[in-house]
Amino acid sequence: MTSAMSTRRLVCLCVCLLGMWFQLRAQDSRLHVANMPEQVASVMSVQMEAWNQGDLEGFMEGYWQSDSLLFVAKSGITRGHSATLERYQHGYPTQADMGTLTFRNECWTRISRRSGFLVGGWHLRKTGQPDAQGMYTLLWRRIRGEWVIVADHSS
Repeated sequence: MTSAMSTRRLVCLCVCLLGMWFQLRAQDSRLHVANMPEQVASVMSVQMEAWNQGDLEGFMEGYWQSDSLLFVAKSGITRGHSATLERYQHGYPTQADMGTLTFRNECWTRISRRSGFLVGGWHLRKTGQPDAQGMYTLLWRRIRGEWVIVADHSS
């Protein structure tokens, strides 16, 4: 009887540890999702790295460098690459304000060979401040061989 209970406890412990491992992994970023072009995940990885180094200009390289870029947030609509960069600079004036960014992509929907939209979540871990998190829908287009964000609705 004790041997069966010990085995059962060991199995339960293993299942719990495995569950905790998956939970910890779930808190990490997840960039690639089914059917998403690998280059989109690469762009987002570069964006996270730039953000986490306090480099907003590097972060913005993932966006379409056009006056037609569209950024939608609860504070309103911003049009254009320069205006979107200024919006980020105003909202995150220091690296401490920026915190540590992770993305968690949920699904990619292909619209055409050269476009798709991505739904996911973002999380900012900040030292000495409450964490911030939200969701996004990103419209991606392949322009001149490069995947870029042409519209971003973040909340």
